[in-house]
Amino acid sequence: MAERCYSCHSDQAKKSKGGLKLDTKAVVFSGGDSGPAVVAGKPSESLLMKAVTRAVKAVSAMPPDKPLTGGQIKDIEKWIADGAAFPDANKPRADPLTHWAFQPVKNPTVPDVAAKDWLRSDVDRFLLAKMDAMKLAPAADADLSAVARRLAFALTGLPPTPDELATIQAGGAGALPKYVDRLLASPHFGERWARHWMDLTRYADSGGHEYDYEFEGAWRYRDYVVRALNADLPFDHFVKEHVAGDLLPPRVKDGRNEAVLGTGWWQLQEQAAAPVDLPNDEAERLDNQLDVLGKTFNALTVGCARCHDHKFDPLRTKEYYGLFGIAAASPAHRTWANGPAFDVTADKLRKLRGRSDAAVPEAIAVPKLEVGKNMLLGDFSAGTPDGWAVTGYAEVVTGETARRRRRQPGLWSDTLSRKLPSYVRSQQFTIDHDHVDVLAAREDAMVQVVVGNYQIIRGPIYDGLKKPINSAEYQWVRINIGRWKGRRAHVEIFTGKSDPEHRILHMVDTDKSRFGLRAVVLTDGKIPTAPAKSEELSDETGPPKLAGPELAKEYSALEASIPKPERFLGIQDVNGSDVPVYARGDANKPRDDREPRRYFNLARVDHAPPTSGSGRRELADVLASADNPLTARVFVNRVWHHLFARGLVPTVDNFGTLGEPPSHPELLDFLAHRFVHRHGWSVKKLLRELVLTRAYQVQGGPAPDADAANKLLTRFPLRRLDGEAEGFDPGRERHARPHLR
Repeated sequence: MAERCYSCHSDQAKKSKGGLKLDTKAVVFSGGDSGPAVVAGKPSESLLMKAVTRAVKAVSAMPPDKPLTGGQIKDIEKWIADGAAFPDANKPRADPLTHWAFQPVKNPTVPDVAAKDWLRSDVDRFLLAKMDAMKLAPAADADLSAVARRLAFALTGLPPTPDELATIQAGGAGALPKYVDRLLASPHFGERWARHWMDLTRYADSGGHEYDYEFEGAWRYRDYVVRALNADLPFDHFVKEHVAGDLLPPRVKDGRNEAVLGTGWWQLQEQAAAPVDLPNDEAERLDNQLDVLGKTFNALTVGCARCHDHKFDPLRTKEYYGLFGIAAASPAHRTWANGPAFDVTADKLRKLRGRSDAAVPEAIAVPKLEVGKNMLLGDFSAGTPDGWAVTGYAEVVTGETARRRRRQPGLWSDTLSRKLPSYVRSQQFTIDHDHVDVLAAREDAMVQVVVGNYQIIRGPIYDGLKKPINSAEYQWVRINIGRWKGRRAHVEIFTGKSDPEHRILHMVDTDKSRFGLRAVVLTDGKIPTAPAKSEELSDETGPPKLAGPELAKEYSALEASIPKPERFLGIQDVNGSDVPVYARGDANKPRDDREPRRYFNLARVDHAPPTSGSGRRELADVLASADNPLTARVFVNRVWHHLFARGLVPTVDNFGTLGEPPSHPELLDFLAHRFVHRHGWSVKKLLRELVLTRAYQVQGGPAPDADAANKLLTRFPLRRLDGEAEGFDPGRERHARPHLR
């Protein structure tokens, strides 16, 4: 094989043809684009034998130029029959799962040191023990004004005021704990540390690429991070809200569901304009999400497993596509943060309306919808069809409630109020028809077909997939989808007008925004005949008919108090399905077997594959688990990095085998264990403990030759002054930041 095959199928080849390499055992058994090349002990089932014997037309003949000799073919056949041993198969290789970062977090014994009078915390003990071992001594204490500036810049990004410096100088070192508490309580603390966090989630207000589309409500996610850090939201809950805040119980503040805002980071990524290869565009978007998720929470380079098993870490391609399936079932969503405020008002409106419902007459007959040979995707005359999701305040009007609601049977967004938002989404389907026909009514609402979860529906390619709803009574709205046959798609109907600006998922809400939806049909020919209108109904478009002017007045006052939706680019949970491995990461080359949705096994947290939904809720629990060996370690290392200019693990985004080992492994585990079990995942308590150590308050300067890189922190590292501190006038009371919305 080295003589005849390696030129095209090995590491020495510029590009391995067919994605196949024959020079290592692992790659031979995992295979290339067509699957495993060798089945050990079974030559007749091995693709390699079928290729070299040229016996199967469906398998490319190899080598393509000159066949192997009969003796060479027999050698390969015997080699496979004997188990396909490789020359390096007996060499001992370290199991990547034994890597230090993948082991459970321990609670190490605090070391004993001689210079106990130098200590201010157990953290100092770990640092001093390392210095003692190297026969090094820590630097002298820094001047109190230098320490105060160090603390202020680290915790708030702003310098101390002259009054604060005077107070600390007068109070001595004993004044520092109270000063730290004031800094942690400052609103500028959240602004400062949110900046660090949003560097990880690659926060931006727009999507780059050719048109640099603006993200709808991205700043709401930014402000959520600031508020969460200022409130000292436990970090494990912070992680859960980021991964699955829409699936958690609402965390309500000022009429806003803070938890759902945590999901705003998922869609903050480069957005291509009018991609021609939709499957791979979606794969790129999902890969970007997984890359950020893996590095941010667990410092893992998971993207390396997209095309092949990770070369160095125990991240298998099959596991990657288990995680990929979770993200694929979590598409972008037009959502709003102030749902709790809407809920309160909607409940009051329902109670007022209920006081008039008892006098409503009997049911009506529901006009029948005839679809013939067409495919009915959903009929809302008797309820919400299976597979459809309704978000917001739209209500199904049936034959029993039609007189009461004064609407034709179907799903209506304005039965309570036209000011309440609603959104409806179909199940995903594979396009095999020419048209989507939607029987809808009302105004300032939209219907669209989303192909491959690509939401930027604009010209020159995708503009025909979105249509306005603008009719007082039910009328068919047709969208042509024939050119997209074979692609996955879903249908969305929602309140709000399309925004002509280049903004992703942006809608303009008006007091007229509302829709009625009777049915969605997939067709190939003529538009179906609309069902007859029930003439028994007046079909009025105003508020419910209430028993008496006082109720009507109270109802109108409540409606007037309804605010506009605080829209932002969120995420939704759909009934997911497992996805196959893509050969060499190419979405147009799926393999046959589907991988169950799950996280990587190295997390060491037991979790069964989800039976419904995307699996994000289960993923959130895995990432935020105290048993996960990475989450707490990675975060405390990031905090250390921002305070001391270098992480205990210098490669803060890579805890894998190619990352650098920790300079103080016992200290890293001590902090991670303490962060979870002593501080209850409190970020402020962790920070307070670290900045009040003796090590944080020593002088800076050149490190001794024996520790030239200052890994042992005998000196405080020199730090660059942040640009946001430039231009500060010490005569002013406080440097002010731009107002956060």
